[in-house]
Amino acid sequence: MNDIKIAGFVINPYTHNIAVHRDVIERITAGPVSQWTAEDETKVKIGLPANDPVEMKQAIAKHLKSQKSVKSAWLVLMEKGGEFSFLIAVEFTGDRTATFQGIASVAIPKLRQGELVDMIEADSHLGQQIMQDYPPFYKRKVFGIF
Repeated sequence: MNDIKIAGFVINPYTHNIAVHRDVIERITAGPVSQWTAEDETKVKIGLPANDPVEMKQAIAKHLKSQKSVKSAWLVLMEKGGEFSFLIAVEFTGDRTATFQGIASVAIPKLRQGELVDMIEADSHLGQQIMQDYPPFYKRKVFGIF
């Protein structure tokens, strides 16, 4: 990253040729971009995205299968103050930072130029509304004998 002449790197250059560009590396290594707390008068609109981010949801679901602390996850489109972002509500136990950073590490590389992603706990006020109104894109399968 210190050499500005380097544009990125390639994984499997002779077979799959997966290019990882500098901007993707910077987004991955940047960590959480920002945190905000909605004030009472902040208007937030929620809905399903017109262009379903299937690849991002698949990458997150694959990651979450290895995270026993995550039970379910929902993805909606959020508009807040004229800015749009994907909003992921996560039902989990344990460390919030580790859970959200793990999801971000697989979600951010799937974003297109200019797209943003935010995350909230499913048990928050907004998270509960999302759980009530939209189906989860990920739900942990529980196996057992009854």
